[in-house]
Amino acid sequence: MRTSNFFGGVEQAIAKERQRQDLKWGLEHDSQHRLGDWLSILHTEIDEAYYASTKAQCLTEIIHVAAVAMACLEHFGIPKELKDV
Repeated sequence: MRTSNFFGGVEQAIAKERQRQDLKWGLEHDSQHRLGDWLSILHTEIDEAYYASTKAQCLTEIIHVAAVAMACLEHFGIPKELKDV
């Protein structure tokens, strides 16, 4: 199992982005999305990473991708078959 030190601040960066998103959109906003909506948002964020003009911008967008994916999973939950993995 990887330790927090292994991730080198990645978890904190994603958590900070989740907080930023919650402040921007509000806590109730996530519950209004269907799964397809989340996939569309993720696609947009992936496109933004793909077309970023610098490495820093690309990595920032990848953090956005991870935070959006986390928000989706927070809303819908972890599939039962993955909870025991």
